[in-house]
Amino acid sequence: MENERLTTMKLLAPAKINLFLEVVDKRIDDYHNIRTIFHKIGLFDELTFEEADEGIELTIEGASLLAGHENIIYRAAEGFRNYTNIKKGVRIHLKKNIPVAAGLGGGSSDAASALLGLARFWGVNISFDELLMMARDLGADVPFFLSGPAALGLGKGDELYPLNPIEMQLLMRSGKTPLFCRLLCKG
Repeated sequence: MENERLTTMKLLAPAKINLFLEVVDKRIDDYHNIRTIFHKIGLFDELTFEEADEGIELTIEGASLLAGHENIIYRAAEGFRNYTNIKKGVRIHLKKNIPVAAGLGGGSSDAASALLGLARFWGVNISFDELLMMARDLGADVPFFLSGPAALGLGKGDELYPLNPIEMQLLMRSGKTPLFCRLLCKG
């Protein structure tokens, strides 16, 4: 059983909410310093990993998103392969359930789940610090999705201090104006 190789695997990528968000000041790298409490919630995208002969294939269901180099999941997989020098191919299918550009961290969660999933799928022994480094390169709130259910986020959101989760019931409504974090958090 120990040497059994995975040929397919499914992971859930949770959404998050910010229980509060304070913009402190602007940084020299065009991000803002913030104080926030991130909290994962019970809404998930689904990522399925399958063996492929070579390269990275990404397919998306449930949203009109680009599936090439522009996609954060693709970039996470490409970065993971390059960092670990893995030559194997992978087919990743995203079933998108988290609304796009709703401030729920769907793309960031998908990227973090891709990093965690590929480590498990390919049986790569990689440290949390190495995954954290890759996550920080992908986006400000990607690191949050590598660990616990809640955290205080400082700096650009990637300086994290774990918190106990809060039991809550939410009623959420998505607005008509998209909230792209990479645009809101920069400049």
